[in-house]
Amino acid sequence: MNSKKIFLVVLLVLVIGGGISFGVYYKFFRNSGEQSIDLGSSLSSIPLKEGSDYSLQISIENNLDFERKFEVYFEGLGNLARVDKESFVLDAGGKEFLTIIFEDLEGIEKGIYTGKMVVWSEESTRESLIVVDYESANVLFDSGISVYPIGGVAPGETLTAEITINDLELTGKAELELNYFVKDFSDKKILSGEEIISINGRTPISRSLDLPFDLKEGDYVFGVVLKYGENFGTSSSFFRVGKNSSEQFISENKIYIILLFVFVIFLFGLFVFYSIYSRERLLDDLRREYKYEIKKQVDLVHHRQVEVEKNLKTRKEKKISKKIFADIEKSRTNIIKKIHQDRIKKIKEIRKSGASSEKLAKQINKWKKQGYNTSIFDKTIKIPTTNSIQAQINKWKKQGYNTSVLTKY
Repeated sequence: MNSKKIFLVVLLVLVIGGGISFGVYYKFFRNSGEQSIDLGSSLSSIPLKEGSDYSLQISIENNLDFERKFEVYFEGLGNLARVDKESFVLDAGGKEFLTIIFEDLEGIEKGIYTGKMVVWSEESTRESLIVVDYESANVLFDSGISVYPIGGVAPGETLTAEITINDLELTGKAELELNYFVKDFSDKKILSGEEIISINGRTPISRSLDLPFDLKEGDYVFGVVLKYGENFGTSSSFFRVGKNSSEQFISENKIYIILLFVFVIFLFGLFVFYSIYSRERLLDDLRREYKYEIKKQVDLVHHRQVEVEKNLKTRKEKKISKKIFADIEKSRTNIIKKIHQDRIKKIKEIRKSGASSEKLAKQINKWKKQGYNTSIFDKTIKIPTTNSIQAQINKWKKQGYNTSVLTKY
């Protein structure tokens, strides 16, 4: 493969890689900076103690190039949340800082409440999911939750929660009321379980729930409420319902997977290009050496022929000389050609054997050092002189050969 073909190969690789990268950018990234509302985090977990408040500051940014009116309100959350500014106007590129206040309201039961903060404008609407863990001021028992399978669960599959119950006040042996459930972000319970359990210190338990086959894809919360007399401890964990865990992972990370695929293809292309270039560069060196040696012999024979024929007297002698020199040129170039063909055959055998590129390079470099050993031609296919041609013609005549046939072409 010559340099032009190599250039076309690498150009093709770059065009394909660039095209895929541009497609990924256009499909997944081009609009990422054009979201008309910037809310920051889309998931928030709020710990709220009885008799206390909790505040959270957020910023809302207008990413469009004109003035807009915004409204902020909540869905769900048991009326535990309010915002200090429900309506405001932002100039293009403007930003507003808001404080969300979660407060204990008389008459609201301890427990886990889910909902959404909605930021509305005429052009677009954004939502931020919120879960509030509302518990007693001095919790006696709390819990930690790990939800499986990690990464997501499909409708109809089994959701398993590993729950570790902690005795914060070292109460010792105790009987607790355990409530566990799955909620969506409209504060609706999808599944639930309730039981009395006995614990003594730190106690790990496991509970499983079979999700409905018709459960919608989206974000959910697994919640645990521990009741000991009038004392409540709460904990929660987000999880996502999708087609299945592996497909969910691919869906959530498809940008990175595609980019990784593009990067791998690009590296593979570079590797192929480098391998082809390295191999073909060595073969090109071998071909150049072959062509150089052929040209050198042709030029040498032609130069000697001109010198010899200057001294030949008759037209017949010059015609015979041309025939003799043509045969010598052919013999010499055929030997060089045969050596080159044998070397090409050897290269194919090395490639077919699966040997490394280093072995191939080593063999080619060895041949380059050896050359074609044309010095032996001076003995086996010797270039004649003027005298030797005249002597040969006289010898043929004495032996009775018809030398006229040598002058026919």
